[in-house]
Amino acid sequence: MESYYDTRYASPHLHADLERGQYCGHFGGSYSVYHALCELKFKQDLTSFRTRRSADERIDPALMRLLSNSVVSRHWERIVTIDPWGLVAKRPTISSTTALLHIPEFELAPFIVEKDGNVVLQDGSVKTTKIAIDYVWNLPGISRRLGVEEKKLREALYKYTGDETLKKEELRAYLPPTEGVTVYLFGDIERLGNARTEVALRVHDECNSSDTFGSDMCTCRPYLIYAMQGAIECAQRGGIGVIIYFRKEGRSLGEVIKYRVYNARQNQEGGDRPEMYFKQTESIAGIQDARMQELMPDVILWLGISRIDKLLSMSSDKFEAIIGAGIEVMERVSLPEDYVPSGAMTEITAKIASGYASNSKLTEQVYEQIMDLNNVRAASKKVYELAKQNKTKYFSLHLEKLEWTIDFVTEVIRTNYPSGNIPHHSRWRHFEQVTSIEDLKKNWKCSDKEKVRRLVDLAVISVLLDAGTGTKWKYLDKDNRTLTRSEGLAKATLDMFEAGMFSSDPASPHRVNTLGILKLTFSDFKHALQHSITNPLASIDARYKVLQKFAESLALNPHVFGYEVIRPGNLVDWALRETRHDHSSQPLSMYTLFGTLVRTFSSVWPTNTPKIKQGDVWQYQLLKVPGVPGSDLVPFHKITQWVCYSLYEPLTSLGISISDLDALTALAEYRNGGLFFDSGVLSLKNPSDSDYEYDVGAELVIEWRSLTIALVDLIAPHIRKNLNMSESELPMSKILQGGTWDAGRKLAQRIRPDGSPPISIRLNGITF
Repeated sequence: MESYYDTRYASPHLHADLERGQYCGHFGGSYSVYHALCELKFKQDLTSFRTRRSADERIDPALMRLLSNSVVSRHWERIVTIDPWGLVAKRPTISSTTALLHIPEFELAPFIVEKDGNVVLQDGSVKTTKIAIDYVWNLPGISRRLGVEEKKLREALYKYTGDETLKKEELRAYLPPTEGVTVYLFGDIERLGNARTEVALRVHDECNSSDTFGSDMCTCRPYLIYAMQGAIECAQRGGIGVIIYFRKEGRSLGEVIKYRVYNARQNQEGGDRPEMYFKQTESIAGIQDARMQELMPDVILWLGISRIDKLLSMSSDKFEAIIGAGIEVMERVSLPEDYVPSGAMTEITAKIASGYASNSKLTEQVYEQIMDLNNVRAASKKVYELAKQNKTKYFSLHLEKLEWTIDFVTEVIRTNYPSGNIPHHSRWRHFEQVTSIEDLKKNWKCSDKEKVRRLVDLAVISVLLDAGTGTKWKYLDKDNRTLTRSEGLAKATLDMFEAGMFSSDPASPHRVNTLGILKLTFSDFKHALQHSITNPLASIDARYKVLQKFAESLALNPHVFGYEVIRPGNLVDWALRETRHDHSSQPLSMYTLFGTLVRTFSSVWPTNTPKIKQGDVWQYQLLKVPGVPGSDLVPFHKITQWVCYSLYEPLTSLGISISDLDALTALAEYRNGGLFFDSGVLSLKNPSDSDYEYDVGAELVIEWRSLTIALVDLIAPHIRKNLNMSESELPMSKILQGGTWDAGRKLAQRIRPDGSPPISIRLNGITF
């Protein structure tokens, strides 16, 4: 990076040159000619006002404190396109103000943002800090950044501007005749000085026809609003949302050229089509794009941002420029296909074909691939192979530590189950803290089939709510037992089930059905889970939304969940139909059960692809094969697999035989993953990465989860050998229950008193 962002032409020199009046070009950028005309018309020398400040002018103290933070300013010497000290310069090139934004889309689905009273006020207005920046170019630094001789750079600039001052080589600072950039910050801006602060960021290039007037020829305004929504939501959960708006109309080719290109595209033979999208621009302008994204990251560096949790951009050029500046990108977020105007499909298709990141144009073939249970292992193995070659980005693999890990897991199994009678990994192990399948069935006065329906109802609803609770939440049951984490959620959902909170029929309280879920209010939901300010359950609102979407999902699949009383328990009847053909019974394959559930549950999970509900599937850049859609997608389907594991015992208790149990994988969650990290099999290439908190979609988390699945598969045969048990005697479900999950917990408690995971994941109440 040092050659790309050279420090020999440090920004302090640029600022000093400006303060001394040693620069080429003119203040005012593209507006300078209007200033000249005004001087003639109104006989007022506007240059005399350049260094004046109003008595009422005020520099935002929060912004000043942020910029005074040495963590923020540590990379300023690498900046070559702006004056980092422009806010306090004699002639300011940076200014800021606070404002309220009124965005009409935020009152309409799918852009609605929560009115939290802090970032978004009750009237829907959004609080923001706006920063306007005029460019000040460091010509020696820019020549170095772009890899061109400074003399040739000056000659080219002179050719296109006619500015004689560019010939004075002693003048290093240049005020280019162009418009600048505006930054919109959401949240407490001083948090940018903390490296652990979550950052959602979009770099957006001006598009007047779409941004202002709503033209459907491109995706600019939809993506801008979508990104603002993401930025605001990030601020509402304690992070910072950043929108950087560059004045680069028409890819810096200008609006006249842009409209000429539009006209040519619309009138060409065969009509507007993706394969001609860039060619028409080249035929009119000579190039596809004049934005020079290598210069773009300076504003991000000026704000002190060294890592972006969510980059709301599909542009490969912008992504490459940002990581080229040494700024880490944890996750890229594509514009959902449903947000693309009909007139912009040509543009988005052409851009994706040229390398833009997107998972919104998935073919049916790719969809089938990511919903295939076998592909969970296949994709994870690809990441593992990269790790073996030391080509992964975040984790190093230490296979010499595997022997100790295998022995430790073996010892945990022997200690926990000395008789060798290991149960299956499922939600029922948590319920067994207070009850059992048999105890529940004894208490219910109904048919055996209905009893199993109820068990399925309970298992499914409890698993859906079984995401990380956070370290502060606990559940106190009626017997005065205090339970935490998964055990606490299991008991809480069991109590809700027995109280009839998921049923719409008081005469049949022990069941879960769509109307019962929909009648459950958020207030009653929070009360039942004992959520409060002092006892917070992480992402309580997201859990409630999952339940509501689950009710909708059940109703959309009556062939599985029933036509009259629509409930998860009707899976029992579906399973019986699947296994009884021609008056004979056959096993229900786990592939069939998983395949049905992963599709029927897919609309439950939040996704960036509204038209193709993919669920727990994420992008991992290192797997991307150019021209191969979906090659960078890594599926986990953790919750769906957890449901499958938890249905095994209820279904088999009714005599339904289930085959291919080992088709399911290890669950890619922090207990199994923590085992390999805490045992030293995995280590972070950059140890300081453990200081941060990550979204579940961050590529570091994708690596960790993928390696977890591959490593459990790797150690499973060795554990069976140590215990002298066959694969049928010790399937994956028993290896998880007997060893890896509990071993991960035990190691965590040895190393960290609170038993927390080794890497912090932002709990979203849904996936992790």
